[in-house]
Amino acid sequence: MLDATLRLVTLSSLWQILPFIPIQDKIQSTTYRIYDGACGTGGMLTVGESCIQNLAEHRGKKVSINLFGQENFDETYAIACADMLLKGEGTQVNNIFFGSTISNDGFPKDEINDPRFIIDYDGNPE
Repeated sequence: MLDATLRLVTLSSLWQILPFIPIQDKIQSTTYRIYDGACGTGGMLTVGESCIQNLAEHRGKKVSINLFGQENFDETYAIACADMLLKGEGTQVNNIFFGSTISNDGFPKDEINDPRFIIDYDGNPE
């Protein structure tokens, strides 16, 4: 029988805790960018935004967060855009691009993709 103190841990709950442990004491009053190159419906973007907002609030900091994402499937792209609008993130929807991050990078001048994963059409790293 499972111990009564055990709780269900989901991907969402891990996302809310693990990535922010190393930076929780370093949150400053500034602007942050969250990028997901395969954003699906945008859930990780909005969860990440919420987590950083909560960390900042607990430390008395004021932050602004810009969300950036790209999705290759039309249905999930549409859901991501609709989700942003429904959550009141109207201006953020302009930062969600449709298409492959490999063949049609929506952020070519921003260099927010990890360059180790940028591959030209011949299969060779640039």
